Amino acid sequence: MRMMWFGLIAANLLYVYIGQTEPALSWLSFQQAGKIFAILAALNLIAFAWTLWRRYLPAAEAIRDQPENMQAIRRWMGMWTILLCNASSITLFGLAFRMGGKTLQQTAPFYLVGVLLTLWLWPRQVWSSDRTAPPCQN
Repeated sequence: MRMMWFGLIAANLLYVYIGQTEPALSWLSFQQAGKIFAILAALNLIAFAWTLWRRYLPAAEAIRDQPENMQAIRRWMGMWTILLCNASSITLFGLAFRMGGKTLQQTAPFYLVGVLLTLWLWPRQVWSSDRTAPPCQN
């Protein structure tokens, strides 16, 4: 999970770098482009919050209750992956916005929110096993 997280952090940083170094394509020259991307990013943040509260946190609680349940572990990992993809896609909105000819000042909120959400999703240990080996008797 940490390898995937590091990969998406590197990808987010590359998105910012590409947006700053590559020339704009001006395919977003219509007047409402900024509003459309802002609406899409807001909808993505709503999906992120819904997944976090309705799916991820209950899955993490299920692991704490039943750490040996593989179904609960798979559900938790799947929800974490979905959250990570939602966070990373906000940075992609910033890249598309930048490639459309917008300024860094206009794309910085997309970049910042995407990178911060991805950093916040650092893989944590959600359970600990209370089982210990029985003491050795001689």
